[in-house]
Amino acid sequence: MSGTSVRRFACAILLLILSPNLHAQHYTVTDLGTLPGDTASMAWGMNSSAVVVGASLGKGIHGFFWTERAGLQELTCGEGTQSFTDAINDNGQVVGSCGPTESNEAAFLWTLSGGKQDLGTLSGGAFSQANGINRAGQVVGTSNHGNVASNLHAFLWRRQGGMADLGTLPGGTFSLGTAINEAGEAVGYSGFDSSSGYRAFVWTRSGGMRDLGALPGAIYSDAIAINDVGQIVGESSTSSTGSFNFHAILWTAGSIRDLGILRGASYSFAASINDAGEIVGESGPQGQDSSHAVIWDEYGHVRDLNKQICRNTGWILLTARAINASGQIAGWGTINARTHAFLAEPNQNCR
Repeated sequence: MSGTSVRRFACAILLLILSPNLHAQHYTVTDLGTLPGDTASMAWGMNSSAVVVGASLGKGIHGFFWTERAGLQELTCGEGTQSFTDAINDNGQVVGSCGPTESNEAAFLWTLSGGKQDLGTLSGGAFSQANGINRAGQVVGTSNHGNVASNLHAFLWRRQGGMADLGTLPGGTFSLGTAINEAGEAVGYSGFDSSSGYRAFVWTRSGGMRDLGALPGAIYSDAIAINDVGQIVGESSTSSTGSFNFHAILWTAGSIRDLGILRGASYSFAASINDAGEIVGESGPQGQDSSHAVIWDEYGHVRDLNKQICRNTGWILLTARAINASGQIAGWGTINARTHAFLAEPNQNCR
């Protein structure tokens, strides 16, 4: 082999070794604060314009939406009620739930021009929550029905037709709806009970509810988000007995992929995926507040977001819950010993 060939070969190998770092992004972090008098906040969803929705906590629990121009604004549900805002579409429509207690919440759709619209419940139900919305205004969520508090079914709500029961996987007793894409494909999970297992599903109008499966030997999986390419993310247990040992999962083109964990961590969770295949979530010790927000790039490399943000910010990013087409990320972490929602935006000028 000539000297030139050796150098080219060595450079090629080096590029392969360093390729994860070549694609590493850096971020500036904006503190979204809290509503007046509150002490904590969490971001749950975000649209392509980086309008963020979530909940502010302290004097109760109150849903919010945040814009760069107006800051944090409360989405009110009435005196003596608590509210959660879970998702927002690119038209600025927000969905969530509100009520006097968690067991008496009602799903709602909110717009700046029209205010709050109650989406109701499934037949005989007293509880519902909305978790996802697409640009067409189709809403997916969960409601009890038949006047039984624990009888939960995923629903799809349309302005023309109202709330429809999506049912369960074959033989299942419950289902929960978590997200929906622009094609109207809904995801969630369904099963018997927490001891018998549950499985992630995808629902389509033509095919109904389909079991997405779990990692080999596992009995638990749940789907949390779906992009417009049809890629789905969530989590799966890694065995039939280790129900708390969950790993983030990507379902794509009929296959299931373990996204792995941070070095030294015991679990991971995937919460959102954009159309470029970038995934965000968290990884760390199960059941503790010491998890770190993470991002998986389109090549499947997992990175701690805390190592990608500008230095000396004082932030510890605990979890990432949304990523949009521009790569902006929303979630929550700690700053000055307080838990606050954040918006992380790509910025290659900081290190």
